[in-house]
Amino acid sequence: MERFLENVMYASRWLLAPVYFGLSLALIALALKFFQEILHVLPNVLPWRRPI
Repeated sequence: MERFLENVMYASRWLLAPVYFGLSLALIALALKFFQEILHVLPNVLPWRRPI
């Protein structure tokens, strides 16, 4: 019985693999969107020319 439970717990990690893969993709997409927004906002925060 103990051996069976160990095997089930060991095999269940493959059920979580797609979840972690999806979370990784979502984190990459979030990071890309963050840097896209930073590049969009940065010129307004740090102007290159002084206003007259």
